[in-house]
Amino acid sequence: MSCITFNLAIEVFAAAIRNSELQGYTTPGTGEKLIASLFADDASMFLKADDKLSVLTKVKEDWCVVAGAKFNLSKEVIIPIGTKEYREEVIATRKTTPSGDLIPQTTNLAKDGEANQICGAWYGNETTDATPWANPLSKIDGSLENGLKCNPTIEGRRHLIQMNIGGVSQYLTQVQRMPENIEKRLVKRIRQYAWADEEKSPVALDTLQAPINEGRRGILDIEARNRAIDIMWLKEYLNFGPERPTWAYFADEIFALKAPKETLEHVDRRVRINPLLQSWKTARGVNIKIGQDLRSIIDTAQDYGLQLGGITLSKEAMREMPIWYHREADPKIRRLNNGSISECLRENHAIRTVGQAEMLAKRARNPRHRNRQTDRRQTGEDDPSEGV
Repeated sequence: MSCITFNLAIEVFAAAIRNSELQGYTTPGTGEKLIASLFADDASMFLKADDKLSVLTKVKEDWCVVAGAKFNLSKEVIIPIGTKEYREEVIATRKTTPSGDLIPQTTNLAKDGEANQICGAWYGNETTDATPWANPLSKIDGSLENGLKCNPTIEGRRHLIQMNIGGVSQYLTQVQRMPENIEKRLVKRIRQYAWADEEKSPVALDTLQAPINEGRRGILDIEARNRAIDIMWLKEYLNFGPERPTWAYFADEIFALKAPKETLEHVDRRVRINPLLQSWKTARGVNIKIGQDLRSIIDTAQDYGLQLGGITLSKEAMREMPIWYHREADPKIRRLNNGSISECLRENHAIRTVGQAEMLAKRARNPRHRNRQTDRRQTGEDDPSEGV
């Protein structure tokens, strides 16, 4: 009951943040405002440079008075978002804009290379993929060594591997992925620990990892588990229903911006919706800064031969599909991606999906519909059914 009660109390704070003058960020593709993310007793705020810190402070103070709660200011940290030059300026002046509020000296302002923990994941500018793994690896090594003091059998060591290496690493892998060098290190640790009393492994690791019902040991296959987590990331990214996670919309934007030269030159930025549903390609090389998390989504789709398919797609799913550069479209249809009519549909009618095109076609067939030779950009009207 205490958790439910706390949720009821903290929702008042969240509502006050959403209803304040703070802008936050607009989620691409939904138009929803991203400004506060609350989980248990962790609160994360997303503020634009022009947002005043004093407004947030006032909301916090008012809520604390009403709720009888108190924020742990010693754990409060601000992570600047933007170019390296901008981040350095914020740290030097302790202001997000020249006329902005001064960030108090008591508030930690994260420098480049400094990672901070939020809900079990680690965030920061110019940090490495291995940064979050120092403490978990130390904890794993300590627990495994303590387990050996009991002289466990191979079955006991199997359980210790599952509980310590598997248990300790799973959540962090799910939220932030496991770098390849950390994965190799843990695979080696599993191999050595499974045969603690042998100088050489008498049985190959893949044999030990096979299921128990096949006469094997069922020891943790951390590589297979990590690939399964990658597939779940891909599944979440391709969830286009009402439960699609917010991060997926931002991923779409990053993929569209961080694209190879041929995509940037030949595919209109306005219609780059999703690289796995459309024929354009996004960055996959290690030198393109899209982050290892997002790169793994594209790698997983390619490694496992992801294809659009199904016996039949629902009408709702079909309407959500992009109408431009459709990945499975006939080449003759793809020629319609360019031309004056296509440009009109994109610019004046903001058509991006099959459903939007269907709606426009219905309106055009309405007997009361009138063609207008006026660009809505000149009139300031936002009705997608109007235009040339």
